[in-house]
Amino acid sequence: MIISVLVKANKKEEKILETGPDTFDVWTKAPAKEGRANVDVANQIAEYFGVSKSRVTLRSGARSKMKRFLIG
Repeated sequence: MIISVLVKANKKEEKILETGPDTFDVWTKAPAKEGRANVDVANQIAEYFGVSKSRVTLRSGARSKMKRFLIG
């Protein structure tokens, strides 16, 4: 399954909000530097879907707020 994610970095809380079919907004405390926010978002997605962290892969948007993740 591929999902689209709008990442909001440097927030005070972490949460995931489903905004549509296969579309999510993810808040993270991690800064958008050196890929830290990407790693944290991938971990949150894994927990949300109940899969291991190794099954969540960033497919596109490494340097963008809008990202696509593969959950396999």
